[in-house]
Amino acid sequence: MISEPELVGSADGDRAPEVPLPKEPAPRSRPPLRAWLWGLGGAAAASVLWAGGLVAYHGIADEGPGTGPYGTVDDLCVKTEFKALAAIYGEVQMREPDTRTHEALDRASCYASFQESPSDQDTGFDLSVSASAVYVLHKKTDPGPEFDGVVATESEMMNSTSEEVADLGERAYLAKGDGHITLQVLDGQAVLRMSLDVYRTDPDDPANGEPLPDVTDSKDLLVADARTLLAELREAGG
Repeated sequence: MISEPELVGSADGDRAPEVPLPKEPAPRSRPPLRAWLWGLGGAAAASVLWAGGLVAYHGIADEGPGTGPYGTVDDLCVKTEFKALAAIYGEVQMREPDTRTHEALDRASCYASFQESPSDQDTGFDLSVSASAVYVLHKKTDPGPEFDGVVATESEMMNSTSEEVADLGERAYLAKGDGHITLQVLDGQAVLRMSLDVYRTDPDDPANGEPLPDVTDSKDLLVADARTLLAELREAGG
């Protein structure tokens, strides 16, 4: 008869040591209440800031970039004196203003004619001299990206090349053709265009009405009048 096996003990007759059971994993501790609330508050704050920034962005987009130091002008002829040109071509005899306003932009212009000069030194014929200024204030969009393209296109139409004018607005270009000079200036939201035209007026001249071949000497005069007008426009806007 087979007997039950006896437990094998140590030499001194003690029982075999018990093997400890594995401990159950401790439950995960919950993050501190303060940290949890901080995380919730941070998310809420971020949401509020994002929403506020979105509202501010749309507000800026709706209102436009702002007009800076420039403002709307009721009568551009009041501010356009053409003093530098008048020193050569005589006093201004006639001024004709025009003003158009729109929520996107304002446009003011001034056309002026000068006292006839005694004669063209080369031909002896009388001259007819006129000048114009056009001031456009952009209230919704930035005119900068299109400015160079407009200048290049108009210069091509005049069959002339543009030269840059230093220290006048942000960018300024002057184009010269036969009896014609055009200066275009970009300064912030404002674009100013000033032109000079010189023609012969003798009715017996076969070339009557055709512009003179060269008005290079008047370039600096036109630039000087543009500087004066821009200063007047900034003062009016401020």
